[in-house]
Amino acid sequence: MRIGKPLAILVGAFTIYPIAFMLFVLATVIPQILHELDHPAHDAKIYGFLASSVDSLTVVWVLLLIFYLLHLFKSPLPERSARVPWVLAFLVFGPLAELVYWWRYVWPHRSVATLSV
Repeated sequence: MRIGKPLAILVGAFTIYPIAFMLFVLATVIPQILHELDHPAHDAKIYGFLASSVDSLTVVWVLLLIFYLLHLFKSPLPERSARVPWVLAFLVFGPLAELVYWWRYVWPHRSVATLSV
């Protein structure tokens, strides 16, 4: 199942979103929470933002998982024997495995020879 370049770019952007969100949380939210443990401010704006962001992240992750599973089983590119390890990789490594799968099988390469890494 080959998809066009614009749709592949859109799927790639949504695939990068969970990784970028995790890095954002590590860089900004966790230091803010640690700071509030020492200096309580009674301002819960960061927690409301974090809750709504985690909700959107969950929806995006579930939709991506459904897309990648459908693509995996409808596409002839991954060999049949490699499908179960890909499913396990999606479930265990999540966005990182999805990013690797996107690069190898979803992003349109010029020829199939570039896929034989």
